[in-house]
Amino acid sequence: MEPGNFKYEYYIPVDSQNDLFLMKMWVSSESQVTHGETEHYKMLQTLKNEYVIAVAIEKYCISAIS
Repeated sequence: MEPGNFKYEYYIPVDSQNDLFLMKMWVSSESQVTHGETEHYKMLQTLKNEYVIAVAIEKYCISAIS
């Protein structure tokens, strides 16, 4: 894991072979921004532009993680 990443998991829905659900939890907004500046993230964006049809992003803020 990267610094600032609290949790990373992925799921493939049982009812769709074409969907992927990624869950990333960051300790701060700043950590997430730093992640977006990494080389591997930029490479992923290039691949997504070529192969991914649609992306839906949902952000949630919580005050504490137990």
